[in-house]
Amino acid sequence: MRKLVICSLLFTICAFGAGAEWLPNFEDVPMMEKTFVVEEEGFVYSRPDGKIIQATIKSDKVSRRQFQRFYSDALKELGWRRTRDTRNLQTFVRGDDELNIEITEAEPLSAQFTLTPR
Repeated sequence: MRKLVICSLLFTICAFGAGAEWLPNFEDVPMMEKTFVVEEEGFVYSRPDGKIIQATIKSDKVSRRQFQRFYSDALKELGWRRTRDTRNLQTFVRGDDELNIEITEAEPLSAQFTLTPR
């Protein structure tokens, strides 16, 4: 188990670079370059069966297509499995967690990340 954790950590550092930024409050969801977090729109809510975490990111330099491709590829490498992929919504699952990434505006890009227990 320890070797798996070390290998996963090394892969993550190599894949995203040692200076990679992560979405606040999410354990291992990377921030795409040229995006920023809207601090006042995020929250963490603890429940007995797990946490509900929400964050919003925006960008006027990234297209919807680039954004969705980035998260599809990055999350797959981090062990997430995509279960839904539409024009404005991607859903990923890993273990007992479900991650929804909803594009609420295409130009400029605005997207909401919601992590919930399954």
